[in-house]
Amino acid sequence: MKISVVIPTYNRRHCILNAVNSVLRQKKVLKYEIIIIDDGSKDGTIELFKGMPVKYFWFHKNRGVNFARNRGVEKATGDYILFLDSDDELTDDAFETIKENEYKLLSINFLGVREKATKHKMYGLSHGTGYYSLEDLITKKARGEFLGLFKKHLFKIEKFDESFFCFEIFYTMKMLKDYVSLCYIIDKPCRIYSFEQTNRISNEFRTFKRVSQRFRDYKRFLKEFGPDYIKYEQYGSYFSILFKTVVFGVVHFARKLFR
Repeated sequence: MKISVVIPTYNRRHCILNAVNSVLRQKKVLKYEIIIIDDGSKDGTIELFKGMPVKYFWFHKNRGVNFARNRGVEKATGDYILFLDSDDELTDDAFETIKENEYKLLSINFLGVREKATKHKMYGLSHGTGYYSLEDLITKKARGEFLGLFKKHLFKIEKFDESFFCFEIFYTMKMLKDYVSLCYIIDKPCRIYSFEQTNRISNEFRTFKRVSQRFRDYKRFLKEFGPDYIKYEQYGSYFSILFKTVVFGVVHFARKLFR
């Protein structure tokens, strides 16, 4: 079993070495490679990796994290793809945890996440480690932040939609809905998330320049999965998504109106 750790990055010179070193510190219980997809950094990130045991690819134009993920999959030679954000880290026993669960893994797998400062889990599972369905995700029997581990062959069926700004959950839910029935989730933190990073990708959700994109993303998400939320009687979640869609739509309209 070989893991390809794909790390998309964009102007993360100040923190990406923490992510890379957290992989290099893993016990050698698995074969692995580190693939860094630099999505147009202008901060000298490339200078950090001269002589380091990583595969580094720089693209001239910044085209988003899903573009970077897809390029990482194309470069990968592993059986599984583990997507690690450049401002996160792996726990010291992450590879050991994957190895312990090797024969239970499916095409889509998730590992737990804990917050760096508090060490609190950032997820909830109704019955611990085990197999979960699309219905379980919608009804929040499995909810929160997770670290994705995907069988490489899955991306021969469908890749991340590069028109989305981020929205990894859209890909997961679509695959569970259309192609596979279950995902395997491990109830153990293997990814360390830090709120201390002031320029995390997730912070861009709040920026005005992303309004049009977020409006389009939420509208497509609602169109795809809205009927499923209604089917499973998750009206609160449905109206929450609808509310976000409307809010971004109003701002999107106002932005065009007052240009």
